Amino acid sequence: MTFEAKICRPVESGGDESWAFCDLPADISEQLPSRGQVAVNLTLNGVELLTVLQPNGVGGHWLRIDSKFQQQASVKPGEIVEIRLSPSKVWPDPEVPADFMMELEASRPALTTWTAITTAARTDW
Repeated sequence: MTFEAKICRPVESGGDESWAFCDLPADISEQLPSRGQVAVNLTLNGVELLTVLQPNGVGGHWLRIDSKFQQQASVKPGEIVEIRLSPSKVWPDPEVPADFMMELEASRPALTTWTAITTAARTDW
């Protein structure tokens, strides 16, 4: 699926420039396998990313674009970009904050549970 979208900054970002987003067109969201979170392979300006689309609460989806990916793809808020995506059965591993990982590693039962659950479940945590 290929579409164009405008990269936006949250209105109430409070000056936080660490991320941006774009809304998927309704006809693209309708083709996805779920109204909830959906893992996708995405290409933006030739840069590929395995990521998760978020539900927007009204039957569609939106894409979070962190500052690292913005830099890699040479894009910024306000630009209209072409995005290519396809659903993926593989979920990306979440970025785990160091303090959270330290607590997991300090508790053998917690770490055992963490490693036993699915990547999607770790993302929810």
